[in-house]
Amino acid sequence: MAAADGSTRGRRRPLWAGAAVVALLLGGYATYIVVASPLTVSGGEVRPTAGSTRLPGGGYSLNYAPEGEVGLVVHLTNRGRFDVRLTGVDLPWVSDDPWETPNALQDLRRVLVGPDGTERPLKPVTVAPGQTVRIGWHLVMCPPPSRPPSKSPTSVDDFVVTYRYAGWRRGHTETLPQRLILPGNVCP
Repeated sequence: MAAADGSTRGRRRPLWAGAAVVALLLGGYATYIVVASPLTVSGGEVRPTAGSTRLPGGGYSLNYAPEGEVGLVVHLTNRGRFDVRLTGVDLPWVSDDPWETPNALQDLRRVLVGPDGTERPLKPVTVAPGQTVRIGWHLVMCPPPSRPPSKSPTSVDDFVVTYRYAGWRRGHTETLPQRLILPGNVCP
């Protein structure tokens, strides 16, 4: 309804209020996309060294076995609305340099595990909404020590995943599906 003086002020207010509501909703949705992690851990397996102990509630206390291999697989599911481009995974508590490793494990290789168990080197991969990808690590324990462990056993349960989602590059720390207790540092 126009004012008596012919102005249209009364009509503009609902238009600006509607635009403000739309802007707030779009801003909230954009914030949700940027902040919420679309990748969730939906399972996983551990192939421990011989003699390792199963922990109550899941996970393993790994037994030190000179040059023994440990397998770790994590299932990541895209719970978001858009494709996720998985660009990397990292175990912050493992190094491929035996002089920098804070425990007995060293990183041999990272793999993408197919539904049938076949493995191929990990390269960036696109994960569609609702799709699950299996990421694996092959870890090796250092050779026999020349001295006693210099560090007590360490409990670990995290890994870092990096990806692109809705145009944003992101890194996120996730929790492993099974906790591991690593032997003390026995590496040279």
